[in-house]
This record gives sequence, structure tokens and C-alpha cells, in this order.
Amino acid sequence: DNKLSASEQDASKVTYANKIHKQEAEIDWLDSAINIERKIRAFNSWPLAYTFLNRQRIRIWQAKAKAKKIHLSAGTIIAADKNGIEVSTGNVSLMIQKLQAAGSKVVSAQDFINAQDLLNQCFMNKGNELSQKNTNVRVQA
Repeated sequence: DNKLSASEQDASKVTYANKIHKQEAEIDWLDSAINIERKIRAFNSWPLAYTFLNRQRIRIWQAKAKAKKIHLSAGTIIAADKNGIEVSTGNVSLMIQKLQAAGSKVVSAQDFINAQDLLNQCFMNKGNELSQKNTNVRVQA
């Protein structure tokens, strides 16, 4: 007999989760790669983790932290090739695998690379200066 019975919840074990706001999904590139990866997974499918590239909002759908130590400014695009878009974070790099530009559909990193010039680019937080550049980048289509 598969009947369920209701039981009262223990009030001492109740927790409250605040409403999620879109601003919480903005990526802080100074954070660790693993925390950014977790944020991307946590906010998939709403409100979606996002960042900015050339003042355009970019939604990140899938990424993986790497164990590669990087000594470049956080948010710097280190490499872009068929494996993804590698970005420096606060500790190691993050490999972006699927992303979405504003008004576009979700694409693989490879398709995004084919449509965008990523040479000398940095992902930025909305409040950061958007003209930051770095010349230690290699882009391979």
C-alpha cells in the first residue's frame, strides 16, 4: 500500500531562502574558478550566470574549472580554441564551453570564437573599466 501520510515540519529546522535576484548571477572574475563554475551551474537555467565583453552581456551556460595556475588579470581571455574559451580567475583558469551573446542563441565556445574577435579581450564586471586589454592572448579558430 503506497500511501503517504502528512507530518508537521520541525519548526527548529526550518530555514528561509531569500529571493534570488538577477544581479547575484553576475560573475566576479576575482573569485575562484571552482566557485565561478558552481555559480554557473547554480544559476542555470534562471537567471543564468553572466559577464560582459565589449559592453555586451554574455550569458555563460557551461564551464569547467581547470587546475592551470594563471598570472594574468582576472577575466583575461588566455586562449580560445576548439576546446573552449580559457579565462583567468582569482586563482586558476576556467574553460567556458557554452555561452550566449545578447539576442543570440546558445552556442558552443567554438561557434562563438568563429563569430567574435577575442584577441586582446577581457570579460568584465559591469562596474569595471571596460577598456582593459591584455596582449598575452592566443586565439585559434
